[in-house]
Amino acid sequence: MTNKKLQVWLPLIFSIVMIAGMFFGFNLHKQTGTTKSFFALNKRNSLEEALELIKSRYVDSVHMDTLEEGAIQQMMSGLDPHSVYIPASSLKDVNDDIAGNFEGIGVEFNIFSDTVNVLYVVPDGPSDKAGLHVADRILKVNDKPIAGQRISSDEVKN
Repeated sequence: MTNKKLQVWLPLIFSIVMIAGMFFGFNLHKQTGTTKSFFALNKRNSLEEALELIKSRYVDSVHMDTLEEGAIQQMMSGLDPHSVYIPASSLKDVNDDIAGNFEGIGVEFNIFSDTVNVLYVVPDGPSDKAGLHVADRILKVNDKPIAGQRISSDEVKN
């Protein structure tokens, strides 16, 4: 007879103890103030987490804007070749180019093998009036050689 009572009461007592343990554990979890759950996924993305760790624990001072821009540029380079990141500092120049607001001598150029090559001459612009043609190479500016100097596009524009 005691064996039958044990078979009836043991699962009931076990269930009550288990429910009480879950209740106390849940309340204890709320009191500690932790928001992390054992099974929950981390909602922060790894880029934000990495930037926060660098900001708070890196030994030297770091320009966070530079790091963020570099990370964004790397992400964009993994996409199609037409997707580019335009930093805020360059936005005005890009918008001026798109809108057709041009300053300068009136040419479109590219740099091939350390030499500035004219790709397009704006009709009736200063370069057209001076006699520049498509495929001309610009070797000097104000008697200062620029060919072979590893000059950047921004330097040529200036």
